[in-house]
Amino acid sequence: MWVVFLGGLLAAAPVFGQDMSIKIGLSRISTSGMEYTHDDGTTSVTVAESSIGNELFFEYLISERFGLEINTAISPLKRTYSLESGGTTISENVVEEVSYTLFGANLYFSKAGRKGLKFLVGLYAGTADISHSFEGGTLGTASSSDSTSVTVLKLGMDWITKMAGFRFQYQNWEGTASNTTQITGIKQTGDMTGSVISLGVFAFF
Repeated sequence: MWVVFLGGLLAAAPVFGQDMSIKIGLSRISTSGMEYTHDDGTTSVTVAESSIGNELFFEYLISERFGLEINTAISPLKRTYSLESGGTTISENVVEEVSYTLFGANLYFSKAGRKGLKFLVGLYAGTADISHSFEGGTLGTASSSDSTSVTVLKLGMDWITKMAGFRFQYQNWEGTASNTTQITGIKQTGDMTGSVISLGVFAFF
């Protein structure tokens, strides 16, 4: 899929003889440390399984060292798990999905429009929508959804060839959603605070 996407962008790109300013690409996202807590007032269960998703990003370089970027999930961050406590299965299967859109800026430590290895730091903010689908166990079949504001600090590097590149980033996310209304008698807390590893490929115009 990535090869077809990147190949199409490169075929449409003009031949250039100057610095480039637009990046369009796809990233594979893997999370660590983000938690979900399920509390019925007597028993509280927390899980912190990793989740995986795919992201589309668009960046416009407005100067040699500064760029504006939009990131959005094209397939949600997804993880599945069970909820158990004291030998009792609360839910046999929970499917959690997180969709998001982030807006932010990158600061580069060298000229970002040239070929080679470029290091960057970025700061982003946006909204994450969290959904849960429950099956089996004492909870039975249920679903819920919530949203939260998130802030993201990124450290990364781009390796740029003539008209394409590869991107690696380490990200720190912060944001928490909590509600007691989606499922009667249950307090749900989705803690988006954790780390993210992002590996991507992009076309550069």
